[in-house]
Amino acid sequence: MRWPWQKRTPPPERYRRYQEQMSMKTWSPSTLIADLPIVVLDAETTGMDPRKDRLISLSAVVVRGREVLLNRSFDALVRNPYGQEGRTAAQVHGILASESARGEDEVEVIFHFLEFIQGHWLAGHFIGHDIGI
Repeated sequence: MRWPWQKRTPPPERYRRYQEQMSMKTWSPSTLIADLPIVVLDAETTGMDPRKDRLISLSAVVVRGREVLLNRSFDALVRNPYGQEGRTAAQVHGILASESARGEDEVEVIFHFLEFIQGHWLAGHFIGHDIGI
């Protein structure tokens, strides 16, 4: 609850920049897909349940037309303080709990990723799951 006499704390600068970027329109209905700035992402998680599983890694690359821009990529390993649940997930992505323990803080990874994707459309395989986690 916020009392009327309490001042609202402004959001962090990086959040304000993200809000500004999201309000900018970078396309029109006549824009061809080949002309859109696209980021293809892939996330690895501890499992398939967004209610209990966690993000372990996040990777992305910029695609322009039919060209994958390998020099414009994002790759981060997320520290999982809860340990890695389920051996099945590790068999899929190959990331061990010991590796995940050396990763970055999840919130920091997400903010760096949001800066990376500014002005781009998102694409990916099973992207609903990746974004849900």
